Amino acid sequence: QPAFKGCGAAGALSYMCSYNSINGVPACANRELLTDLLRDRWNFTGFVVSDCGALGNVYKAHHFAGSAMEAAEFSFKAGCDWNCGNTFHQLQAAVGEGYVPEEYLDEAVVRQARVWMMLGLFDDPSTVLYSNLTLSVVDE
Repeated sequence: QPAFKGCGAAGALSYMCSYNSINGVPACANRELLTDLLRDRWNFTGFVVSDCGALGNVYKAHHFAGSAMEAAEFSFKAGCDWNCGNTFHQLQAAVGEGYVPEEYLDEAVVRQARVWMMLGLFDDPSTVLYSNLTLSVVDE
């Protein structure tokens, strides 16, 4: 835990939830981990992205959810904002059927857009420091 907490304290703006489970709850569907600890106790304001395929594992491997829609619901409500994979394609149905409040989508979009703005993704690339970086800085 200290290493992960230290990343946030050092200014990390994104965390990735993983494939494993913690106390029987898949990491990407674990509200205690992603919301209670990360956001509420550590005051993290960035976004959480799933490891690729991890949300699919919430129902396919962990059998924690009964379907892709349930996996999307559980993970999104737990605090996962962005899915590397296709399970969040089910969020539209989950919202439409009343399983996920639309306000949750608003919060996730704001968290992501805030970071993208900080990175200059909406700015003219010629004015963004990061757009001028080359591979040579990787070795520095």
